[in-house]
Amino acid sequence: MTERNAHNQHTEGVSRRRFLGVAGGAALPLLLTPCLLPAQARHRPQDIRFRFHWQKYLALHANLRVMATKRSDPPAEYAAAVEIYRHQMFLIPGRNMWYSMESHIAPTSTPEALRGQLANVFPLSFRAYNLKPTGEEIARAILMAVPAFEEGAWQQLQRRRQEAIEPVLTRQLASRQEKLISFLLTSLNASPMALIQLDFQMLDHYINTGSETVKLQTKHFSVVETARFTPMGVVETIIMLTARILDREDQGNSRAALYQLRERQVELRLPNPLLFPRAVLYWTAGEAVRRILDSSHEHVAQRLKIYDRALRIFVPGLKEFWNPYLDGKISLDEALTGMIQRVTET
Repeated sequence: MTERNAHNQHTEGVSRRRFLGVAGGAALPLLLTPCLLPAQARHRPQDIRFRFHWQKYLALHANLRVMATKRSDPPAEYAAAVEIYRHQMFLIPGRNMWYSMESHIAPTSTPEALRGQLANVFPLSFRAYNLKPTGEEIARAILMAVPAFEEGAWQQLQRRRQEAIEPVLTRQLASRQEKLISFLLTSLNASPMALIQLDFQMLDHYINTGSETVKLQTKHFSVVETARFTPMGVVETIIMLTARILDREDQGNSRAALYQLRERQVELRLPNPLLFPRAVLYWTAGEAVRRILDSSHEHVAQRLKIYDRALRIFVPGLKEFWNPYLDGKISLDEALTGMIQRVTET
């Protein structure tokens, strides 16, 4: 038996219920210490710190951006700022430019810092777009809307943070953090993350599905919407984004579950090459929370009807084959083969 086959046989047969050790509660930031996997397992999480940021300017920016994408009129107190956003949205080329701008807004806490960051946000390669005035206009719109935001939505976000979200982050998530990371690593057959710290920007609202993570140069920028989610849904979103970052950092690992899934998709020329891995990540994050934190938890993708729409074609295979794999009842190869067969039959 080759080393690779021996390794696969071991890791695929490990029951997803064999997670040893529970870390004690901790205040933010959360420290994810190495999990106690069997000695011969190669997949050990490194020490990872979760840090959660509640930044006023970024939260306001996200709200303005959401309002600017809607056809309906914004509240009167935000109308002037939203009009600036609607105009500037036509000038910013692509999502990565928005993410870059938001990563510059995130650390600011004074008007001077905000103006300074956004005046120089765009790299030299984008000077042809002459976007410096755009950054300045975005800063002006944010500062214009601060008084209304502080009186309303910001206070609501702080109450939700203190009364509902932080208790779950500091108690339930902290007490099961080792098991959650172990579940991801084992389920995805992943190699250790070359990461020490993951920062999450906690917002009121955000565009699209309410959460995103992108890699800007060497750092990951991750945002989590909180208004549409239950506190446990916020935790699932954090776990899902962590899984996506793990997948992104693990692209060269041929043993990884998603690497093998993508390889088979290419060979079989399956449709939806991006959605299939995403469905597995969503499902795995939801199952991690349901199995480890709250047995009554409903997947975020189920609550948002994502399983009923964009990911509908993958749900039967996930139920029939991925869940037994997570239980340790079938191998990774059997799970992937079965899920792909279900997709081709649909």
